[in-house]
Amino acid sequence: MLLSLSATFLALAQQPDRLAELNRDLTGGARNDSMKVVSVYEWIVSNISYDYHFFQRNSGDTILTQEPEIVVRRKQAVCIGYCKLFKALCRLNHIPAETIIGFVKINGAMETREEHAWNAVKINKTWYLADLTWDASQTLPYKYYFLAGPKTFVQNHLPHDPLWQLSEHPVPFECFANIGHCRQSDTIYFNIKDSLARFEALDSVDRALAAANRVYHYNSEDYDALRDLGDYYFQRARAAYNDYAALREQAPTRKALIPLKTDLLTLLNSATDNFQSSKKFYARLAELTKSRKKYTDGQFNLDVIVRNLENIAEEKAMLESI
Repeated sequence: MLLSLSATFLALAQQPDRLAELNRDLTGGARNDSMKVVSVYEWIVSNISYDYHFFQRNSGDTILTQEPEIVVRRKQAVCIGYCKLFKALCRLNHIPAETIIGFVKINGAMETREEHAWNAVKINKTWYLADLTWDASQTLPYKYYFLAGPKTFVQNHLPHDPLWQLSEHPVPFECFANIGHCRQSDTIYFNIKDSLARFEALDSVDRALAAANRVYHYNSEDYDALRDLGDYYFQRARAAYNDYAALREQAPTRKALIPLKTDLLTLLNSATDNFQSSKKFYARLAELTKSRKKYTDGQFNLDVIVRNLENIAEEKAMLESI
């Protein structure tokens, strides 16, 4: 009998320590973080097979099947499922790990139909890269993409965020996309040690913003970066305008607005500046996606921003007339 997705989650809820139990089995006898990561890697590569049915999914199929608990139960995953499981098990051991999204080359050609996912993991103060999906499913030497050096990875893995090339001179996006043999850039420079330290010091919200900025400056046509930056500044604008509206309610008459005028204008100017920043990113997104179904809300959000700016202009004119 086939279980529905809700039934699957119910079964998992009845075994809340599935991942913790697996982790104890895998790493209980390990003496250090290196041995723990190797044990986790070897189990995943040996026990999780590639889910070709999900890869050929219809758009309505759920990504929830790629959550770690379900991957362990089904023993199948696509790249994001491999990454989530590896990251989850590493973090149970307090080992920092990240999921990296980007493009790959297959037989020398850049794959653009589907993005790929792999991992970064920090062992003994050093970040490494690992592609469990390729090690599990391709006819390559065992562990070829496990903790391989950055120069090996960048030959056929290009993360959206250049930070995760782990190189002081990241390969330019145009080079990877259009040239068969890429070389390190003389124009892009990262102090990779300091950049990674700054990344680790940020909370999740600031990490996402910093990543979106890096991706945008690396590839100004990256849809996700344009959307994320547009959303970020849109939310900042909304927050400033909501603060303005709350303060405005404290003054029921024009006379009562006078002592609040400076603060009200400051909030409106903040909302204006952030809406203008959001507009820049959404305008670029709308331009790039005119002929694509992806991110069709770009033009809608742009129209909303324009209407908000018109309303703010009217509010500012009213305040300045007092």
